[in-house]
Amino acid sequence: MNEFDRMRFENECYLCEQDSVWSPALEDILTENGIVFRAQKVLGAGLAAYVGPILERTEFYVSQKDYEAARAIVQSFFSAHS
Repeated sequence: MNEFDRMRFENECYLCEQDSVWSPALEDILTENGIVFRAQKVLGAGLAAYVGPILERTEFYVSQKDYEAARAIVQSFFSAHS
């Protein structure tokens, strides 16, 4: 069982939702900090193709044990860029 599959069985917590501009940056930051996450597109492929990928949003989920660290990373990064 890989780490993603193992995470599915832990208590998963909603972390945040980001637009298509910031989602890749958040994925990189979480990966660099060793936080396993699940990213799920909100619109889906069909609707994103219809309205355009720039409107796509991504929800991020992390395991409960990583939630506090991930939340601190999100707050730190996005407060510096807002």
